[in-house]
Amino acid sequence: MFSNSRNVLITGGTLTHVEGSSSGIEALYSKVAPGAFHNSGERVDAPKCHPNTRLAIQREILQWLEDPSGSLLMWMYGPAGGGKTAVAQTIAQICFERGWLSAAFFFSRRGDSTRSDEGKLVPTLAYQLAKHIPETRPYISSAVLEDPSLFDLSIQTQIRELILTPLRQAASSLSVPLLPRAIIIDGLDECLNQEAQVLIVEEFTHALQEMQQIMPHKLIIASRPEQRLAVAFEECDAEQILKRLSLDSTWQPDDDIKLFFLHKFAEIRRRHPLGKMIKDAWPSEADINTLVRKSSGQFIFASTVVSYVSSRRHHPVERLKIVRGLTEDPKNPPFAELDSLYRHILLSVEDRDLLLVVLRVSLMSLVGTMSARLQISEPLKVARYLSDLPDGAIELLLNDLSSVLAIKTGKNGSQIDFHHASFPDFLLDQHRAKEFYVNDDKINGYLAKGLLSLPLRYPEQDLKDFWSCTLTCPLHFLRNMSEVGLSSCHALGDVDLEAVLHIAAVQSRRDEIPGRSVHDRIVKFIRDIQLMDASLPNSGTPPLSKLLARYQTWVHAQLRQFFFNGFDNDAGIDITIFSRADKAARASLEVTSSIILARVPMVLHILATALNLPGVPAAPVMTDDMVLCWKLMHFFRDYFDLADLCGVYAMTAARSAKAACLCMRYLMTLNARDVPSSNTRGNPEMFREAIRSAIHLLPLSASHSELVSHCCTVLNLQGDSDLNDDSNALKELEEQEQRVNLFRRAFSFCERFFRTQLPSDEEWTEQDKKLAVSIGEAIVSYLYRIYRWEKRQRIRNATTPLYLADDAMQWSAEPVSQIRS
Repeated sequence: MFSNSRNVLITGGTLTHVEGSSSGIEALYSKVAPGAFHNSGERVDAPKCHPNTRLAIQREILQWLEDPSGSLLMWMYGPAGGGKTAVAQTIAQICFERGWLSAAFFFSRRGDSTRSDEGKLVPTLAYQLAKHIPETRPYISSAVLEDPSLFDLSIQTQIRELILTPLRQAASSLSVPLLPRAIIIDGLDECLNQEAQVLIVEEFTHALQEMQQIMPHKLIIASRPEQRLAVAFEECDAEQILKRLSLDSTWQPDDDIKLFFLHKFAEIRRRHPLGKMIKDAWPSEADINTLVRKSSGQFIFASTVVSYVSSRRHHPVERLKIVRGLTEDPKNPPFAELDSLYRHILLSVEDRDLLLVVLRVSLMSLVGTMSARLQISEPLKVARYLSDLPDGAIELLLNDLSSVLAIKTGKNGSQIDFHHASFPDFLLDQHRAKEFYVNDDKINGYLAKGLLSLPLRYPEQDLKDFWSCTLTCPLHFLRNMSEVGLSSCHALGDVDLEAVLHIAAVQSRRDEIPGRSVHDRIVKFIRDIQLMDASLPNSGTPPLSKLLARYQTWVHAQLRQFFFNGFDNDAGIDITIFSRADKAARASLEVTSSIILARVPMVLHILATALNLPGVPAAPVMTDDMVLCWKLMHFFRDYFDLADLCGVYAMTAARSAKAACLCMRYLMTLNARDVPSSNTRGNPEMFREAIRSAIHLLPLSASHSELVSHCCTVLNLQGDSDLNDDSNALKELEEQEQRVNLFRRAFSFCERFFRTQLPSDEEWTEQDKKLAVSIGEAIVSYLYRIYRWEKRQRIRNATTPLYLADDAMQWSAEPVSQIRS
C-alpha cells in the first residue's frame, strides 16, 4: 500500500491515501504566474518600504490582521506611484516571516504578461496555499487531476474547487489556528480585463465569508481608486466586511520621503565611484526640500529621482542638476520610468482628442508666464460645451484616470485635482508626453476658436465665467501658439465676431452688472489681438487681421447710424468724441443705457445749434449694439485713440478741440455776454451737458486758436450778476461749481496755448500780441469776478481763487509787457 506512495496522510487512526498528488501540483504549477509571488526572483528589485518609513501604515495593517473581530477585507488604495506596492510587499514579507501568509499575487502589466492575466490568479494563490498550508496539498492536487478543464472555468468555480473545498476537506486535520492568515492581492487595477477586476472583488468577498466557517482568513487588495473598483467595494461596504485604507496625506508621507532622500543620498556619497569627490553637504537642505515638495507625497517620484541620480556611469551632482531643471540631457531623461507609467495610464482612455482638450483647459493656470495664466471656475463645463457633450460625459471620460487625478466639486463648480505635480509637468513637456502633449498649436487653435464662438452656441449661458471664457481665455491659447501655428490657424479668422458682439450687447443691455466685465474684456481682447499681430515678425497674420477687420466693421456699422458721424456733415464733427465727456461716470462705471439714451439727443442738439443747422436732427434709435459701442468708447477712450484700429472714428486731440469749440460756441449763442442762469436758458439739462462736455474735452484738445478765442470769451462773460444769493438748491449749487470748473479749464487751456504755441518775445506778430493781450484781459476779469462770486456763494472749493491767482502770477513773469500789466 505504501510502496511508491509519495503523499500519505494519517489522521486519528484513519489512513487516507491520495493518489498522484505530486503530478496534480505539477499540473497546477504550469498554470501559475511565478513572477507574481511576493518573493519571486523576477521581482528581486520589487519596491518595498524603506527602513523606518511608512511605519504608521504598517502598524495599522498588522493590528487589523491580528484583530479576529475586525473586518475581513481591506482595500488599500491611492494614486499611481503612491507606494501601494511597496507597502503590500513589506506586509507580505512580514506575514511570511511570521507564518501568517497563505498566498499573494502581485499584478503588473510590465514585464511578464502572466502577471496581468486574471486566469493566473486563482491557480497561483492555490499553489501557494498548498505550500503554506500543507494539509490542503493533496486535495488541491486531486481537484486538478480530476478535472483538467478546471483552469478554463469561471473564477467562482476555481475559487470553490481550488481554495474553499480543499480547506473544508482538510479541516478535520487542521488544528485551531492561533495565527491570523492573510491573502494579499496587489495592483488589481493592473489586470488587463477590467470586468474581471470587479468579478475578483465580488467572488473573493463571498469566499472570505465562507472561509470564516473553515479557517478564517483576511484579504488585502491594493489598487488605484478606479471608479469601477470603488463601486465594487461599495457593495462590500454594504455587507460590513470592508476596511478602507487610503494612502493620502494623513499619513504624513513628506516626512518619510525626506528620510528616504537623506538616506539614499548618503548612500550615494558612500558607495558611488565618485563619492569621495562629493561634499558631505550635498545635496543642500533646500535641494532636499524642493525634491520633497515636487514628490507631492508620491514615492514613485522620489525613487525615480534616486535611481537616476545614483547611476554609476554618471556624476551624481550633475544628474541632480538635470532633475532640478538646471541642465538638460536629452539622451538620458531623468523621468523615463515615470513617463512610461503616465503614458500607460493615458493609453487606457478611448477618446484621446477629447481628453487632451479637457486637460488643456484644466491646465490654463499652469501654462505660460505668471501674468498670462488663467484660473476659471468651471473648466470641465467649458470643455463639455466646446465639445457639445451631455452632462456627465467628461466625468465618464476621466474615470480611467482616477489614479492620477480626481474631480472635485465645490461652490465654483467641478475642477480637476492632479494627485501629483509631476503629471502636469509631463503633459506640458513635448519631449516627454509625445502624442499626449497638451500645449500643441492644434489644440490651442481649436480652443481659441471654440471659445470665441461659444456665445453663438450657448447664448443662454450658465457659466459663471462665461464672458471671461469667451474673450479672455482665447488670448491665453493664442499666446501659447507658435508663429507658424498662428499663421496657419485660418479657422480663427472665420469666427463671426459681429454676432458675438451683438450677444454681448444684448447681455450688457439686459443686466448692467455683468455688462461691465463685458466692456472691459471686449476692448482688452481687441487691443491684445492688435498688439499680438504687431509683435509678429510678419505683421498682418491673416487670422488675426480678419478678427480686427470684423471688429472694425462692427464699430463702423454702429457709428454710421449717428447723424454726426464724421462723414455726413460739412463741418466734419464726430459725435463719438462726446462719449469720453463724463470722467466721473467713466471712473465709477455707472453709465446705464438710460443715461446714454438721454445724452445722445442732447449732444445732437448742441451740435446742431452750434453749427446753426436749420433743423435739429432726431436722435437715432439706440440699438443694443449702438449702446454697447458707445459704452466701449466711453469707458476705454484710450483704445479708440488708435487711428489704425478705429479708422476715421479715432478720437484725436484735433477732434476734441473741434468738439470743444462747438460746446463753447453753443454756450455763447445762449447769451452773448452773460452765462445764462436757470431763468434765461431754454433747457437746463442741455446747458449742463454743454458745460460738462466742454470741461472734459478741453484737457484732451490740441492747441487751436479758435478754441483759445472762445475760452477768452467765456472767461470775460459777466454772468455773476444773474446769480441769486439766496439760492440754496443743491442742483443750482452744483451748476455754479460746474461753471467754476469750466472757467478753470478754459484758463488752463489758454495758459497751455500761451506756453507751448506762441513764439518767443522777439518773434511775436501783431496778431500774437493781440491774442496774448486778450488772454491777459480775460484772466484779470475772470480772477476778479470769480473771487467775488466764490466769496458770495461760499461754494465748497474755496481755494480756487488762490490757485488761479498763483498761476496768474507765474504767468505774469513771462517777458511780455502786455501780460505783466
